[in-house]
Amino acid sequence: MKPFKWLLISAAALAALMVTSCSGGYSEAGKKQKASEMKEYLEEKYSEAFIIEKVEELRYHRVGALTSGEVAGVQAAAYPAGNPETEFRVEYWEKENVIEDGYINLIMSDKLAELVQQKVQSIWKTPAKLDVVYFEGPFGSLPDSSYTPAAEVKDYPYAAGINVFMAQEGELDKRVQATQIRQLNQELKEYGIADFLSAVFFMNQEDYSQIEATLQDIDEKKDDEYNLYSFCRPKADCWVSGGQGDETVEELIADFSLGKE
Repeated sequence: MKPFKWLLISAAALAALMVTSCSGGYSEAGKKQKASEMKEYLEEKYSEAFIIEKVEELRYHRVGALTSGEVAGVQAAAYPAGNPETEFRVEYWEKENVIEDGYINLIMSDKLAELVQQKVQSIWKTPAKLDVVYFEGPFGSLPDSSYTPAAEVKDYPYAAGINVFMAQEGELDKRVQATQIRQLNQELKEYGIADFLSAVFFMNQEDYSQIEATLQDIDEKKDDEYNLYSFCRPKADCWVSGGQGDETVEELIADFSLGKE
């Protein structure tokens, strides 16, 4: 499943990228060589074949500048052979002499989704669909390359977005559902998922059956004003609440009313 990614940007992260590169740039031959090294790195790390495309120079970003800064290395798009829908970024950082990739985020997202699905079924005992993704990090920085497919989600320190979708007919019992959302959040924290943002959606059967198409539409349009919340909250038969695990039942109940005025 193609991930629906969010990008977090912070001033501190931007400032951290203001360093000087010793590279004067890469020739086409140089970029081709780095692409070959990226491919070898990925195939050794994940034991599967990959395709490398869209190879270009990676540059530092300058705070307040309209253009990119000095050359920092090489970046590319990659995907498992035969599966172009699962595209992710690969970056070679020259100064640090490291290759980092976003494929581990997809693997860990699948692991987290399996955990969440188990807990959702245990709590609600009803069919549910999920959209689970790890955020890439400040200004697109990729996960530490030391993380491998053997890592457990409780040891993976990156922030995760957890969306749960369930069909709901009739009036929503907000207190019951808020109590169950709190239980889900607490169980995730107890397991060791410390940094996450959950959102549990209760929607009519038609919207529930078409949620994959809705997610795809949101991803393709890339409109800041068009997201799952703006899709759900204006509707009389769609409710959403969630949080980061510290919310009380009363706060979760109040969250259901946002956008309903």
